[in-house]
Amino acid sequence: MARRTRSAAKTGDSSRPNPFLVVLVVFFFLTSAGLGGWVYSMFNERYKHEEEHKKAAFEVKRLENELRYAEGIKYAWRAMMSDNKSDDKNQFKIANSEEYKQFMAFLEANDKFYEEKVKPKEEAAVAAGKEKDDAELTKEEREAKELKLIIETTQRDLGWDDATKTYKSTYTEQMAKLRKDAAKAREEGKGYLPEKLAMDKQFSALQTLFKEQHAKEFGKIVADNAGILAQTKANVKDIQASIEKNKATLETFIAKVEKDYNTTIETQKRKIKDLEGQLRDVGVIGEVKNVPPPAPLDKKSEAKQGGAGNYAGAPHALMLDISKGKTLWDVPRARVSRVTEGGRLVFLDKGSADGVRLQMTFNVFGAGWNNKAEKMLKGTVEVVRVEAKLSEARITALYDADGREIGLGEPSGSKALREGGNPIKEGDLLFNLAWGSHVAIAGVIDWNGQDSQTPAGQADDLEQFRNLLKAQGITVDCYIDLRDGKVIGTLRPETNFLIRGYGYAGLGKDELTDTHKAVNDSIAALRKEALERGLFVISPENFGVVIGYRRPASALSQATLDFRPSLPAAGGLGGVMQGGKQ
Repeated sequence: MARRTRSAAKTGDSSRPNPFLVVLVVFFFLTSAGLGGWVYSMFNERYKHEEEHKKAAFEVKRLENELRYAEGIKYAWRAMMSDNKSDDKNQFKIANSEEYKQFMAFLEANDKFYEEKVKPKEEAAVAAGKEKDDAELTKEEREAKELKLIIETTQRDLGWDDATKTYKSTYTEQMAKLRKDAAKAREEGKGYLPEKLAMDKQFSALQTLFKEQHAKEFGKIVADNAGILAQTKANVKDIQASIEKNKATLETFIAKVEKDYNTTIETQKRKIKDLEGQLRDVGVIGEVKNVPPPAPLDKKSEAKQGGAGNYAGAPHALMLDISKGKTLWDVPRARVSRVTEGGRLVFLDKGSADGVRLQMTFNVFGAGWNNKAEKMLKGTVEVVRVEAKLSEARITALYDADGREIGLGEPSGSKALREGGNPIKEGDLLFNLAWGSHVAIAGVIDWNGQDSQTPAGQADDLEQFRNLLKAQGITVDCYIDLRDGKVIGTLRPETNFLIRGYGYAGLGKDELTDTHKAVNDSIAALRKEALERGLFVISPENFGVVIGYRRPASALSQATLDFRPSLPAAGGLGGVMQGGKQ
């Protein structure tokens, strides 16, 4: 037992830590921590010194840049002001001088910096939809931009010689000149001072006199107005009594006028209704009841029935425009502003700004008191020159007071004007019924009088006619292609006229081709639709008359048209001639 106890005691003593080793380990850790802290502190101080060194270097560079900028500004200022020295002593006009070299180097460095740094940012701002001033620039970039603007301004003010790279003048020279001019102006103004003082004294006297007279006259007016006001007040009772006395009489009169007016309106409505019924009966408007649409005519058949557009039941070319409820000559398109001395040319008060075009034609009428056409047709004109607000036109036809056309063959034109008794003069009205309207064309159009018989020739005539209408400001909504009989386009709500050409009804069976038949069928279909729509049907010849068109002719020609202006016959439309019988 005693042996086991000692062994246990010995074992317990060997498991205790060695104090020396413990102290040594603690000292090692403390030494390592201290040394690490010292090393960290040393590196931290070094980093701080490096950062301070960088800041100091940056500040030195900034100050150097600002110093160079200030020196450049100084050189630029001295170059603008010339140091109050003559050109031969001005260092900025001597290419080899140090000041000149420093100045040019400064300008070149600033331009280069602007092109490389500032300009790309400005261009990017503009591309992004911003102003140049919205570009994000540093302080140095803004200074470069401002300096460039200053240099450009001084170069404009003083002038810049690109060959010598120097200013042509200086602000010092310009200020000296201004002082000299000011001194000269002061010297010249000395003589005007006494005269000005005398005028000021006279003006003051006149102003005092005006105030006195004004006060005097104003007092008189106030006194007169007071008397008039008193008299007016005294008459008010008499006026009120008269009003009451006449009130019953006036009410009775108004009631009678209203009754008569209503009776007249009802009578006119009945008359209009009767006339519309008669017009529908003959096929002028609305549904055709009694008169069927005529078959397409050839030129020989048209001649037997009174010429183009005068077939039985056709509306007269100069009738009222029933479909629009207005007369043909109700809207003047322009006015004659001047007639030339020779009498062959007139000037109109409308131009291209109003839609006038070259080759437009017009009928000329005298102006009535209500700005409407008065009396007979005077003549026709064609536009030969157009400006923005006026046009020049030549006279293409003249009519005398009885409606007969006068030949324009005499070169001077004075005989025609003398014999006419119905001359075109300033203030006359110009009309073109179809200007700005829409039309349809049905059939063959012998517009140029050449009487083409081949399909190609007739197609060319139709194309010329369409081009003429376009020059007149007229839109062709539809027409018949004479090569196959098809209708090109369609009647529109805006269509105003059906220009009726002739067909091939007069051809024999051997001569009538499938194309001729197709053309005849298309003409009949367009006529029927036009009458159902209430369009105004008119022949090409009469259409030319109402727009004032005359075919080109020799200047010496005495030929005239068979057309003679007159009003349509009055009376009921129920008696239209049918095949020569009433």
